[in-house]
Amino acid sequence: MALTTQELKIAKQSYPVLKYSNFLSKHLTLPVYAALYQKKTSNGVTLDTCIQTGVDTPRLQFGLVVGDEECYTLFKDVLYPVIKEYHENFDPAVQMHADDAAQLNNDVIVKPFDEKYVISVRIRAGRSISGFPFAPCCTRAERRKVEEIVVGALKNIDREFTGSYRTIDSMSPAEIDKLTKEHILFYNVTEFSYRNDGIARDWPDARGFMVNERNDFIVWVNEEDHVRIISMQSGNDLQSCFENWKKGEKQLEDAIKNAGYKYAWSKNLGHLCTCPSNIGTSMRCSVHVRLPNMSVHPKLDEIIKKLGVAKRGNLGEHRSSTDQELLDISNVKRLGISEVGIVQQVYQSVTRLIDMERQLEAGKLLDDVLK
Repeated sequence: MALTTQELKIAKQSYPVLKYSNFLSKHLTLPVYAALYQKKTSNGVTLDTCIQTGVDTPRLQFGLVVGDEECYTLFKDVLYPVIKEYHENFDPAVQMHADDAAQLNNDVIVKPFDEKYVISVRIRAGRSISGFPFAPCCTRAERRKVEEIVVGALKNIDREFTGSYRTIDSMSPAEIDKLTKEHILFYNVTEFSYRNDGIARDWPDARGFMVNERNDFIVWVNEEDHVRIISMQSGNDLQSCFENWKKGEKQLEDAIKNAGYKYAWSKNLGHLCTCPSNIGTSMRCSVHVRLPNMSVHPKLDEIIKKLGVAKRGNLGEHRSSTDQELLDISNVKRLGISEVGIVQQVYQSVTRLIDMERQLEAGKLLDDVLK
């Protein structure tokens, strides 16, 4: 139903000044805002709560966060266009996320990388507990309950995937610094844009992590998402890393279900998380690869884009690199693709980058590759 002139006039009194360039400012028109700003989810989440970070904070790609799973339906008039633009024209109004269940029962056939180049491999995925507000909007009691659910579930999975759960507020600054540098613990979220989106409220209350004895399976609790499940291995075997993640993730999900809870999920969007970039598989598959020649090649960014992957420095997101030759290569696409598909795409892209590095080592040019 079209809004009346009077309704638009009233809504304009609350319509934000969108002074920063991001997806929010592009897609949140006055008519869209007017149709949504008075709505609330059953948890009391409003559109204004979700968009405030984009109103206040520069240099954000999205300009919004999601307060709970219902937001993806209630505020779809702004979220769906954002999702479509970011996720390579995947249209959640008419498309369904790739269901990976059958493929996950099959092996991913990827060979180990050349150990001369690949230092480590990592799989990470976010999960949200259905029925609870996401990090920007949960209360202290809700955040603590999420922690209780996840920690309880971790006690009921195989010993190879579990270890002692540690809360951040129980750790010394030296321990925190050591574990973040080892990529076992997440960074202090108060340092980043989270200050304006509610994620860092009450930090570090009810935040913590579990790592197994082998240091290759990690679960983060109440960082940006309720749960982040990580498989991390030194060396060059991406398939082993994925199989480790797959097995541990399934056991944790089953334990959460046995406790009477489930993950937030929809048929068209897959797993639902705080940031619209992390829906679908919510998986980030990354490879730390040393490329002395490629890392300084003037067309590296162009090549990375053509391969459909992303690069970061060795210390990850929001951090300056301390080793310019060491690149963190990962998938961009998370929605409309399976977990298996992501692993295979990253494998093929990193293999191609290594081939290019070898060409440069041999004194050859890359012009033919870019044609």
